[in-house]
Amino acid sequence: MKKLTVLIIDDKASEIEKAVAIAKARGWDVKTCNPSIHPEGYCSNNDWIEMIPSVDGVVTDLMWNHGDHGEKPQGLLVVIEALSKGKPVVICTNAGEFQKGHHGQAMGFINDGYYTSSDYKAFGLEERKDWKAAIEGLAERMSK
Repeated sequence: MKKLTVLIIDDKASEIEKAVAIAKARGWDVKTCNPSIHPEGYCSNNDWIEMIPSVDGVVTDLMWNHGDHGEKPQGLLVVIEALSKGKPVVICTNAGEFQKGHHGQAMGFINDGYYTSSDYKAFGLEERKDWKAAIEGLAERMSK
């Protein structure tokens, strides 16, 4: 049986460490992209876009700083790219309540415009920074 490889994207090294430990405990190989340690201060499109074809699945944070543009829902771009390559993907973010904090607008859009309007879910969404649940959700998607 082929050993699975996953890509984990988050802007906090401590969060990546948690996610990597959980993914490796499942026996997976792990690639990471950390926007905070990128030489330009963010994870450029080329970094994760070039990594996606070589992995079996992706877990991404929703929000991270995109250089001078501030914190944006870059994770949605990851979802689009991963799905366009046929890769399962789960967003793992610390949203708390949908309409509060810096996640509010993006999370409200995802929840109201997508998750409550359809039974089919093209990607997973873990609304709290629960890497174990996100990794389990990705495992389920990769097994289909």
